[in-house]
Amino acid sequence: MLTTHVFDETKLVKRLRNGNIEAFNAIYWEYHEPIYRNILRIIKNEETAADILQDVFVKFWEKRESLVPEKSLGGLLFVISYNLAINHTKRVMTDFLVKGEISLVNDEGNDEFMIVEAQHELLERAVAELTIQRRLVFTGCKLEGKSYQKVAEELGISKHTVKEHLSVASKMVKEYVLAHSDSVMAAWIVLFLDNF
Repeated sequence: MLTTHVFDETKLVKRLRNGNIEAFNAIYWEYHEPIYRNILRIIKNEETAADILQDVFVKFWEKRESLVPEKSLGGLLFVISYNLAINHTKRVMTDFLVKGEISLVNDEGNDEFMIVEAQHELLERAVAELTIQRRLVFTGCKLEGKSYQKVAEELGISKHTVKEHLSVASKMVKEYVLAHSDSVMAAWIVLFLDNF
């Protein structure tokens, strides 16, 4: 298992784009636990959450050639996982949904990844507007699934300060999204922030 201090996302993505399975495994071991926890928050079923986690990484592998080395893998993986978890929930609740309702992700593969990419881009743009400290807190807590305590220790600030930064950062990201996207995209981001 690769340790965090030698985890170089950019190099791993470049290798992954060429089909390198070791790079894929390193990315999986780095991200699978926080992604699983976040899926579980929505699904509330360990077995189903584990299945969705596998689906996340299958989709990630299938789209490896289109990955951009400089972009955050954590953000992309969490976007994919959120969409899959929500779609699962919607399938379970089919009887309660209005026929023809617009889903957060289209069932067709190519359209699905284009939507995921658009959501990821929007989230990245919103996060880039934050101050450095708020960006680090938001990324750590929301995108990487770290606890307030862990982020506080990493940044050398109090847990209370982390909560304050996260509250302000989440509000600012929501406001940015609402001002720079259509209603479906905005609804997705708001749901994402409220659930995580």
